[in-house]
Amino acid sequence: MKSVISAFIIFIIIITTVIASCVYTENVVNGMLQSVYENENFVAKNNWQKALDETENLNSEWENNRRIMEVLFNHSVIERIDSSIKKLNNAVKMLKKEDFIFESKNLQLLLKSLTEQQKISVGNIL
Repeated sequence: MKSVISAFIIFIIIITTVIASCVYTENVVNGMLQSVYENENFVAKNNWQKALDETENLNSEWENNRRIMEVLFNHSVIERIDSSIKKLNNAVKMLKKEDFIFESKNLQLLLKSLTEQQKISVGNIL
């Protein structure tokens, strides 16, 4: 009977951890995507100073959450997001709208892939 109770407690802990990581990932990704969308609006209006400020906010938000995301995801995905944010920042500093748009879309895809990887589905379990 003790083993059944222990197994049930472990099961509850695992389920709670999975749900918490999904919620955390969703919150981080949504915040970062919102920042990217705002940044796109600034660049479209050629407001490069606000775009630079927003890019720096995006970078600091990512750095604040990076360590936890490293635990949850493959390091290659994390490194691609790091690289994309740096390229986005460089495009803003160099005032290159085309490079910014390309890298912005790339970052959006990478961030959205995080939430897809975190979802509980048969494909992710197998």
